[in-house]
Parts: sequence; C-alpha cells; structure tokens
Amino acid sequence: MIVKELTLDWDKPLSSYPTEPIQLNDIPMLMCANKFDSHIEPVTATLKDICEKVEHPFITDDKENNSLWCFGECIDPEKGHQKSNIVNKSKFFMIDYDNGYTIEEFMDVYKDYFYILYTSFSHTEEHHKFRVIMYGNYESPLNDEEQHYILNECFRNADKTTLQPNRIFYVPAHKQGAPYRYKFNIGKQFPLYNDVIKNLVERSRRDRAQEEARRLTYVKHLKSKTKKSCLKNEKVQTYLNTSYPHDKGNGDSNLNLYKAICVCITCDDNETLELVRQKAKNENWTDKEIDQKIESARRMK
Repeated sequence: MIVKELTLDWDKPLSSYPTEPIQLNDIPMLMCANKFDSHIEPVTATLKDICEKVEHPFITDDKENNSLWCFGECIDPEKGHQKSNIVNKSKFFMIDYDNGYTIEEFMDVYKDYFYILYTSFSHTEEHHKFRVIMYGNYESPLNDEEQHYILNECFRNADKTTLQPNRIFYVPAHKQGAPYRYKFNIGKQFPLYNDVIKNLVERSRRDRAQEEARRLTYVKHLKSKTKKSCLKNEKVQTYLNTSYPHDKGNGDSNLNLYKAICVCITCDDNETLELVRQKAKNENWTDKEIDQKIESARRMK
C-alpha cells in the first residue's frame, strides 16, 4: 500500500512554488550497493532523480539487499561509508525518526519548510518510522561535532545516532503489500545555522574546554595527593647511609646511586632526590653525570 501525500509537477517550474531557491541539479551524493559493500560511489543527482526514487521505492523482502545513499562529496570511495570519506559540502541533509514520533506530528511542525519524507523498511501504521530529506541554509556539515549538535537542537525527536554527516541510509524500500508513505513538501530552506544555534555551539565548545581544564586540574591534584616520600625506602637508605671508601669510581657507589635515583623518580619524590644528588656530588659525581642517571631512570619509569 503506497500513500501519496503530494507529487511534484515537474512540468511546472519550481520557482513558481512559494519557496526559496533550491538546488535542482548537480546535487552531490554517495551511493553504496549494500551495507556489506566496501566501495562507495560519488555521484551527482537532480532533485527530480531523488524524488523519483522516493515515489517508486524498491520492493524487497530483505532491506539488506537494498542500496544506500546520503548527501555529500566523497574523499576516498575505497573507504566505504566511513567517517572520514565525506567532504563537508551539502545543503541537503537527512533525519531519521523511529522513536514513536509520528509523520503527522512532523508535518505539522515543519509544514513551512521544504522536505521529502518517506517511510523506512520497518514502518508500520502503529509505529511510524520514517526519514526526511531537508534543505538547509548553509552547506552542512561544518564538522561532525557541530552538525550533530545543531541537528540535535533543531530536531529534538530525531534518532540521535543518525545525526552524523557520515551516516548513510537505505534508499526507499518496502515489502510487497507493506505500508509505504511519502510526501514532497514545497517550502522554504530550513534555518539550520542561525545566530541562536551558532551561540549554542560556541557555548558548548567553551563549556567542554572548561570541563577539560577542570579535569586536568583534578588529575594534577590527585597526583599530588598520591605522591609519597621514599626517604625510608631500603634502596635509598642503603645509598644515603653507606660511606664509600673511594670516590665515584667505586662500583657499589655507582649501582646504589642509580637504584636510589630510580626509587625517587618512581615515587615522584623530588625532595629525597635532592638529598641523593647532594650526597653524590660530595662523592665527586658531576651534575651532568647525575642528570644522565636521572634521565635514564625517567625513561625506565
């Protein structure tokens, strides 16, 4: 059962409809044969091509045999539908609904805007599941994070997992005899990136930066609390309390000095390290030689 809401009259210029200018040709898209295909094909389409796919959905018993599509330009087709393969250029974008929000509710809220709506494969009249193609007032996405944030603000009832620019969707399809609905609505561009949303994005970015600064401060605080003195450590005490009969050439002095330094570095105990340094200098070790041992201990930490 196919329910038509509105079919565009392609013999009638789109400019004659009460709408803002909308891109009719050379629309950048990505197509994939199925969800298991490792190759994605960058194509260009006309608005008429897109509407015809919606008006004449693929009929199948298994949606995974169906092809997939999304809007945008592709960097590397061999990567398949991955996050890094889409250039941030497309005023068309797609929204997915499957959480109980009805088609009628959507149509009422967004009645003034241009959109193409079609039901997804598992749609039923009891539980509406549908996708919407809309036309924004800027080339989206700006980046993954901003696109997700903006769409989440503008389409609160949409599936939050489908707001990424790399998200690729099944083209229109349904089982033979299953309910399928679609609608073409002529209207204005959706004001996706207005000043309000822009300020929200910038505020969110500042909030995250502040949160990261607080986190780093807390981590530093925890580290300072966990520092402990290693003055009573056996290896440190062995070096500090042993009087070596000879100068730095003594093998025991060399080995025990290094062991004491390693303990101080492991414990981040700079105070005890300074005591070890002073004793070493009294035994004629140079600052350069001591620093070399400290650097070696840091590398081994």
